[in-house]
Order: sequence, then structure tokens, then C-alpha cells
Amino acid sequence: MTGDEERMAMLAGRDLDALDGDERAQVASWTRLLADPDVWVEPPPDLEDAIVSSIRDASAPTRTWASSTGRSGSWVRPLLAGLAVAAAIVAAVLLFNRDGREQFAAASLAGTELAPNAHGDASVYQDTAGFRIELEADGLPALNGGRFYEAWLKGSGGLVPIGTFSKGNGETVTLWSGVSPRDYPTLTVTIEAPDGNQASSGQRVLAGAVTG
Repeated sequence: MTGDEERMAMLAGRDLDALDGDERAQVASWTRLLADPDVWVEPPPDLEDAIVSSIRDASAPTRTWASSTGRSGSWVRPLLAGLAVAAAIVAAVLLFNRDGREQFAAASLAGTELAPNAHGDASVYQDTAGFRIELEADGLPALNGGRFYEAWLKGSGGLVPIGTFSKGNGETVTLWSGVSPRDYPTLTVTIEAPDGNQASSGQRVLAGAVTG
């Protein structure tokens, strides 16, 4: 039995093989959600009480699996209902952490004359290691000859490189900055070549202001 299956069996309080397909899928999805480390990033102080209360409010099981001669649905539904409420609370906390409290700033990027059809959006999150920037760029032309895209933050202190990527057709790439985007409030993307020159080529394809 795998680790996930063991956790599923513990949550269900009975042998895993006794669950039907729908119940196994439900418990497996909640197990994965609860195992996500992002769920436990600075949760609200009353989260534990809310989860415990939701499970306590569900009807207590009146029969044990071991004492039942057949499939017993008398306690399965309350158990799954309690877990569903708990999972919904945790999912809400996860969404809040990712898209609310942690978000530090954002940027909307427009294409330049080198890539007039390009556009992008960036979300900035403050992290213990610095600033995580999730960039979704679309409409960037395909590159050849080993060339790549490089993202930069620009401010009064000059240009700071924050990462490279090879495609810009809708994927989200994660970039990192050691300086605050509020001090370097312009986000740009350039085309670079593997020529050993660490300076910007100046061939900008996306540019926009970081706000927030």
C-alpha cells in the first residue's frame, strides 16, 4: 500500500478496498490537497477550529465497519460531508494565500515593435528568498540559434536580471528577484544570445510598469 493509500485508509477509518470508486476518488483528492505544502503557509489562526468544528458538526457514525456484515452507508455520508467541508475551507485558504495576502505587486506588459502582437501579465509574491515573479507571456516569436528571452527589472539603480526562458506562447514562467520591484518598477523582456555578454542586448520585446 502506498503512502497516499495509507492516508486514504486512515481518513476513511476502514479498509481501503471497502471504498467504492467515487469514495476513493473523493478521499484521494482531499488527501492530495491536504498534502500540498502551500496549504500550510501562514493559515488564519482560526483555521484549525473551523475544520474541527465542521467535522464535529457532522453526524457521528452509529456503526463500525468491523461490526457491519455488509456495506454500511450510515456513517460514510457524514464522514465524507465533514471532509468535504474541511477540504473546502483549506482550498479557500490556499486560494487566499496564493492570490491575496501574499501578492506583493503586479504588472501588465505590452509588446514592442520587435513583437507587436506580444503581451503578458506578471504577479509578484514576496518570499523568504526574495521576490517570486510569475510571468505569463504570449505572442513572443520563436527563437533560433540558441537565443533566449531574459527578463529584467529596471530602476534608478540600473538593470537587474531576474531570469531566462525560451518560449512565450502562454506558459507561466517563474522568475526571481533579489531586489524589490517597488524600487525597480519597470519589468522588461529582451532577446539575448549565448555570447558571454551579461549585459542587456537592448532588444526589448515586452515592457510594463510594476504596480502595487
